[in-house]
Amino acid sequence: MTTFPAYLQRLGISADADERAIRRAYARELKLIDQEADPAGFQSLREAYDEALYWSRYRADEFNGEEAAPVAQPAHAIDGEALAETLQPSPASSAYEPAAIPHPVQESFVAGDEASAGEVFAEFLERSRRLVTELPMTDDAPWERELRHSLADERLISIGARDRFERHVAELLAAGWQPGHEVLLVAATTVFDWENDRRRITSLGYAGAMLDQAINQRAMYDLQSSEERIRQRQLIQRLRLPEEPSTRELVLYARTLETLISRFPEWLALVASVPRIVDWRERAGQIPAWRRTLTFTGWRKEAEVPYEQQKSSGFNWGWLIFLVIMGLARCTINSNKDNGTYSSGRPPAVQLSASAKELFERGNQQFDSRDYSGAIASYTKVIEAAPDAANAYGTRAQAYYFEEEYELAKRDVEKAASLDRSSLPMLAARGMIALKEKRHEDALADFTRAIQLVPDAAFFYTQRALAYEQGGQFKAALADVTESISKRPKGNNFAYLVAARLYKSAGDTGKAAEQAEALITADSAEPGSYIAAAQIYLLLEKKQQALAILKRGAVAAPSLDSHLRYAELLPVTDVKGRRTAVDAALAISPKDYKAQKMRADIERDAGNFSAAIDAYTALLASEPAGSPRQVPLLTERAYGYFRQGNAAAAEREVANARNAAGTPTELNNICWFLGSRNFLLQTALDTCSAALEKQPTAAYTLDSKGFVLLRLQRYDEALAAYDAALAQRQKFPASLYGRGIVKRRLGMQQDAKADIDAANAIDATVALEFASFGIK
Repeated sequence: MTTFPAYLQRLGISADADERAIRRAYARELKLIDQEADPAGFQSLREAYDEALYWSRYRADEFNGEEAAPVAQPAHAIDGEALAETLQPSPASSAYEPAAIPHPVQESFVAGDEASAGEVFAEFLERSRRLVTELPMTDDAPWERELRHSLADERLISIGARDRFERHVAELLAAGWQPGHEVLLVAATTVFDWENDRRRITSLGYAGAMLDQAINQRAMYDLQSSEERIRQRQLIQRLRLPEEPSTRELVLYARTLETLISRFPEWLALVASVPRIVDWRERAGQIPAWRRTLTFTGWRKEAEVPYEQQKSSGFNWGWLIFLVIMGLARCTINSNKDNGTYSSGRPPAVQLSASAKELFERGNQQFDSRDYSGAIASYTKVIEAAPDAANAYGTRAQAYYFEEEYELAKRDVEKAASLDRSSLPMLAARGMIALKEKRHEDALADFTRAIQLVPDAAFFYTQRALAYEQGGQFKAALADVTESISKRPKGNNFAYLVAARLYKSAGDTGKAAEQAEALITADSAEPGSYIAAAQIYLLLEKKQQALAILKRGAVAAPSLDSHLRYAELLPVTDVKGRRTAVDAALAISPKDYKAQKMRADIERDAGNFSAAIDAYTALLASEPAGSPRQVPLLTERAYGYFRQGNAAAAEREVANARNAAGTPTELNNICWFLGSRNFLLQTALDTCSAALEKQPTAAYTLDSKGFVLLRLQRYDEALAAYDAALAQRQKFPASLYGRGIVKRRLGMQQDAKADIDAANAIDATVALEFASFGIK
């Protein structure tokens, strides 16, 4: 008795159906399924479709009296139920309509075409095996060369044979990752133009549909923050290795793995081993809680941005603007393509060698971690290897910008522009320099040009909004920042903050506050959302709401930074609350310097100087010689000794700090610390003088010297120091306010009022800052 195959019954077709009939049946049945409500039904239909195509090809070969050519198994056959459980595409990502699956360019093919394609493909596979064993699997150029070599074979002269070869490559990729497939995918996408010709790729059946989704997901991957991409890339590379994962690795990467599975299922299955992914996931789920604790990872998701010390008295825009530019200035650069090409597909001006590509990627990683000097060194080596690489000059210009080497940044911008006037890194750097120099028209031109090149890059809309704001065009600024948010609702915290500031400037504080909740609604699982929302409330002078939002974040998306920010915003007198928040941060990362330093500062502020000294001593012991943290830690310990009544030990510590200080800036920091804490004032004055010997016109050092002289009641000298500081920086609120105090004490009441009023107009918190130092 003959049984009619179940897959043919599922599609409602006869045993002699050809490929066209199978596709039409599939399209008809697909219309009857609610893919979101019935994902299992959709999976069943897709399996029947694949099996029917396989049956059709087998019958065609059998009819021609030939042995059936080997056909790659569909991806769902790799791991069966485990794959369906973990890497099955979400209904939304799989919901392509039948109309989007066009008929192939050539519906039928002759057996000779299949045979020829099979022979060429078999030879390609043999050469591919040699590529895997002989070459590092990082460069797609050899794979692209082999594909083009195959396509040039005379046996693929007919369109049908070429189409069959392309289908073989697609099915090979869709059958699941093997070593080298991650670069074969890049090469095949280029050679067959899959990224730009979606009708072509979707004509390849199930394999084409999967590749189409994977290409879309790779584009989505590129839109994430650089920190998130780096962490995900590290995990993908680890998943390709055969070594068993450690417990720490399983815990450390657990959330990252879940993110990859949920966001990029098809792409992940093409670039990493599905069985290994399933194995990691199962192992991670079986780790008991006590073992997780002992790994000291805390299941922590890496924060989008590093924590920066901020004033607890109010909103601090400086660190946040720096944060967003650091995190997004290179967002248009596809740092995962080592040659610095763009996600938009625009080709690079210069093809880099493999070693130069590696250096470029290293520079990008250093840039992302704020190691700008290291990034500059890496980009310089790229430039030495490829003197005409405009993107390398553009990214180095950005690194110089953040190192405050503005002239060097400008020089690199000019060089990049001479090589490629449309280089996105160059446009980003030149636009930021123009904003800094208040040339908003020039900034508008650069950011507008960048938007023309990459219309979906949210970063450039935010930057152009800043340029419009600088030029007083608030309506245009609001329109651009709104567009930025619409294009990138998640991971775009700075855009929400700019929107809040614009609404506040327009007097609409209600709309400004709405940005905080909108930000959290867009990405409630991201700790940075709560931190940025708190910044919005601080902008609106709503400190209690800022604390409340951080408390919500500590429950919904706990992170080191959110706990530390919460501790920082609490009043200094709330010792218990601050300790609790910092202890929660240390539970996530016990060795984090910022958390340990804040814990020591809490004990100092509480008057527990012995505990504070011990904590600073422990931190100093963990720092290598020459660390920039030595100077502030030594001065903190000096203050502890002084408050204990041990002035000699305090003097010794300050001398050690001065010896460790290698720059005028570090000397100024010592001077300011002593002056603001009101101890060892003559030593503070001597330290400021030493800094000014090296850098006589430094406005901040002149301001510190004026403040110390004010403390010493040497008012005439203080007035001269403040005058010199303001000659360098005319609208520096601290210098204006300090000079106003000095003039008042010298009896110059009218001039004093003018200075104090000017300072308050620039910074409404300057009086509070001086009051915190005991000066009113």
